[in-house]
Amino acid sequence: MRRISFLVLILAALWPPVGMVAAQTSATELLPDGEQFGSGWTSLERVGTVTGPPSAFTSVAHGVYVGPRGTRLIAAVYVIANGMNELTAAWERGNSDFESYRALIGGGNDPQREDNLALEPLPKGCSDGRRTSGIEHVGYGKFLVGLSLCIVETDLMVLAFVSGPVGGGGGYEASDAAVAVIVAGANAVTSEAG
Repeated sequence: MRRISFLVLILAALWPPVGMVAAQTSATELLPDGEQFGSGWTSLERVGTVTGPPSAFTSVAHGVYVGPRGTRLIAAVYVIANGMNELTAAWERGNSDFESYRALIGGGNDPQREDNLALEPLPKGCSDGRRTSGIEHVGYGKFLVGLSLCIVETDLMVLAFVSGPVGGGGGYEASDAAVAVIVAGANAVTSEAG
């Protein structure tokens, strides 16, 4: 947590005049179609919402996806407003959402697991983040679950909660794979807009 807070201060000091994502796109535009996650994936819902401190974000969107063998993905994209206070407020909201989802994961509150995962490389495009994994109990079944929070530059944050495999992996590898798909799509959208 200290590492993330320190990064927020460093990023705020280096804040660009206008963020590429924030200046040109809404969060809803950055949520991919289901097929972007692979064969058999579909989008059930993609909606823009207003959450958290309104000044922290220019837009926020949530998506619900289902994939092969019952895999579920809940994704959130936050386009962060320009400014040091906004970046700090955005990180606070992202961490709050992370904690809410982590509470749903059996074994997801293991601080040692999160510390160990902090040593693993982040998904491509993420400058900092958090993640954990554990088990979700649904009926008589148990599903490997992953949760990843990623900040991209200083104007975009992505959260992914995945129950089941994505990109061949489970747990945090699945949520990292989902984050990577969303970040790559966001980069493509902003490149086309620029």
